[in-house]
Amino acid sequence: MPGLPPTEVLLKHHHALPVGAFLLVVAALPWPNRVQAQVESAATTLPASPPARLELRGSSEQAKMLFREAIFETQNVAGAARIRRAIDSAVKLAPQLTIARVYQAFTGPGTAEVRAQAISDLMSTMVSAPPAELLLALYWRETAAGRAPAAVPVLRALTELVPGEVDIAWMYVNAQVVGKPVAEQISMRREFIKKYPTYAAAHNTVAYQLAATDIEGALQEIREYVRLAPNHPNSHDSYADLLLLQGKPAEALAHVQREMELDPQFTAGPMKLGAIHLMMGDAAKARIVFASEQEKFTDPAVKRDFTYWTVASYAYTGDVKNARTALMTILATDLTPPQTAVVHERLAAIEAYLGDRKAVVGHLTASDVGTPPAAHFALKAVVLARINDLEQARAAAKQFTSMVPPANTFPRVLNAYIAMQAKDLATAESELTASTTTDLFTKAIRADLLQRKGQKAESAVLRQEISSSSMKLDGNAPVDFLKLMAKMHVDKL
Repeated sequence: MPGLPPTEVLLKHHHALPVGAFLLVVAALPWPNRVQAQVESAATTLPASPPARLELRGSSEQAKMLFREAIFETQNVAGAARIRRAIDSAVKLAPQLTIARVYQAFTGPGTAEVRAQAISDLMSTMVSAPPAELLLALYWRETAAGRAPAAVPVLRALTELVPGEVDIAWMYVNAQVVGKPVAEQISMRREFIKKYPTYAAAHNTVAYQLAATDIEGALQEIREYVRLAPNHPNSHDSYADLLLLQGKPAEALAHVQREMELDPQFTAGPMKLGAIHLMMGDAAKARIVFASEQEKFTDPAVKRDFTYWTVASYAYTGDVKNARTALMTILATDLTPPQTAVVHERLAAIEAYLGDRKAVVGHLTASDVGTPPAAHFALKAVVLARINDLEQARAAAKQFTSMVPPANTFPRVLNAYIAMQAKDLATAESELTASTTTDLFTKAIRADLLQRKGQKAESAVLRQEISSSSMKLDGNAPVDFLKLMAKMHVDKL
């Protein structure tokens, strides 16, 4: 790996023992009893020092504040635009604040290799930086390079060095819960909240995790989030999400309008505004919102997101041909290979519902480039099953299963869908029974199974839940195509 290895950086410039180790050495010395008693007595009378924080030396206070704001915005899941505004402003004000430049590289564009190399280059200049800043830079470098699990001990050491940095403590909790069952994740995050009850971002995350099984508990967390961060657009965005999950678009509307007032550049607001019109049955008005808001932004990625929502507005109402046309306009723009692959993946989903097998195969081939994420294989399995290529669908489902934690039960939902397409209702029911997943796609498959078993009333209840549910994907992604396919699936029943 180019750049100074992390151990060399730390040892070359920081020979002194950490404070904790120094105290342990001192405590082990053979002190005379009287002297030791005097030292212990003095120690008990000293005022307690505040928990250590990142030093961030030699920069303007405004730049330091903006750097911390960028970290909080990330932990707050507030969207790339707000993060970039804060970190770019910090670097512009204080180019010598190297840790801010490291974070700018970490959150910036480019491949994993490019971002990791940029961080390594910056680390090689941090010859006089405090150990905590070096550890933070190292964690970001390893995460950028795709080695986040191996870097968790670095984050743990960092939390011990700067226990006063609550954002970093929250980062550590989020790193620890990866791969654990949702109930255990919620428990660990609630323990964090007990220690830091006023940390707004934690209430937001727990609310989303509770939403599927405990909507009242989720709403309680979101209300606390709004109370703690009343002037942050994301608190209102999240409240709107939970109301939409309850099928209450009219109540959600007030929160969406508030988030748009707080930050006109917060793209989740207008996207959700259009989604509310969709849920209320006015797809034409939704498309007007998407088109008008799209013109306000110059970022090509944001413009694509609005077009994806336009695609959703057509597919949501069964107009799959116009959905395909809108997707083709994205394909005609200047895209990177991964972005092109995503468009082809979604075109394959649309063509599957139009029944054009040849087009599906062509788009899937074009989407299989590089190292696709797990979600790609989930969508691929659904698309292939839709055109009755069951053998290849099972292969894609198997690939998805190998890429997700064992606690993830969505693979069983994919197996159930494939079994349904093979008219094997017994296997489909067995797989669904073994799954704890409660997303829209799972509900769509359950509704289909109930319909085929003659339980039409129960099927209708699930179909109604799907038709009144939000299309927003957690993390402010524009459209979750599996959710969209769930909507299209039940429309066919």
